[in-house]
Amino acid sequence: MEGLPRGGPAAARAPGGPRGDRRPVRGRGPAPVVAAAGRSVTRTLLLQRHGRTADNAAGRYQGQADTPLDRTGREQARRAAPLLAGLRPDAVVSSDLARASATAREVGDLLGVGVLTDARLREVHMGQWQGRLRSELAGDPRWADTLAALRSGEDPRRGGTGETLAECVVRVGEAVEEHLRGIDEGGTLLVVGHGLSTRALVASRLGLTQSSLGPLGNTRWAQVTIGGSGWVLDAWNVGVEGV
Repeated sequence: MEGLPRGGPAAARAPGGPRGDRRPVRGRGPAPVVAAAGRSVTRTLLLQRHGRTADNAAGRYQGQADTPLDRTGREQARRAAPLLAGLRPDAVVSSDLARASATAREVGDLLGVGVLTDARLREVHMGQWQGRLRSELAGDPRWADTLAALRSGEDPRRGGTGETLAECVVRVGEAVEEHLRGIDEGGTLLVVGHGLSTRALVASRLGLTQSSLGPLGNTRWAQVTIGGSGWVLDAWNVGVEGV
């Protein structure tokens, strides 16, 4: 698991397309990229979560542990790839962790482009929670205060020695914005990463809480338009039906 609840927000079917929540949400975000003539540059950002791993299936915190896709995860990545390739991303970037880079390569192979990996796109570090079951932690009195803080909407350091979401958002945001600068006006960037870090980034840019966005399922993605008005969330938790 990525530190997120199971399931997802109410899904609305897009005619002829994948399922997901497609209600536009606007936010401020960082200052838009400005062209030489003073015009703001509009780009599309696709943020996909990796396919399932055995740890996801077991309910185990992964954080930055380098766990591979399981058989279901590989199938999820294979089925989602044609839809994402059909959106014609100009570049594909992923976390350097195996579960993300393997998911990204499915799209890159269809497009005939290489996948650039970036360690800044890794999941939030879960500290001493990495490798442990969520159910196991719930019964451990050492973490009672930290888990209570999470439930109340606070942002404590995960697992005592890990990261806060705020720290994670800084590094992930810097990476995404850097790669966006390499995309031409009107172009599209696909970033394949992780559930909690992606949701934290999008929520921070839109001024939303984590719970208001809902989780991002395995191989599902968000679509964001970035231009003069900042970030506009066009779709959330989009993916292949049944995956």
